[in-house]
Amino acid sequence: MYQPMIKDNAVKTLYRVKRAYQKPMTKILDELLILGLIRADKVRVCSVCQEDGNNGDCSHCYFNNEGKEGV
Repeated sequence: MYQPMIKDNAVKTLYRVKRAYQKPMTKILDELLILGLIRADKVRVCSVCQEDGNNGDCSHCYFNNEGKEGV
């Protein structure tokens, strides 16, 4: 799976947030990602995913309202 690179400034900021909230950076990053996903256009994302034939993998997607990870 693709693992995006995070810019140095973002990592430094993430580290500051981690220290302030006393949580692991992975937890902070996950929470920030969820906040960003909430703002995304679910219809747009899901329609592209279905066009690509990935609609059988909805149970592992944050946009799936039925799963416990849904946004």
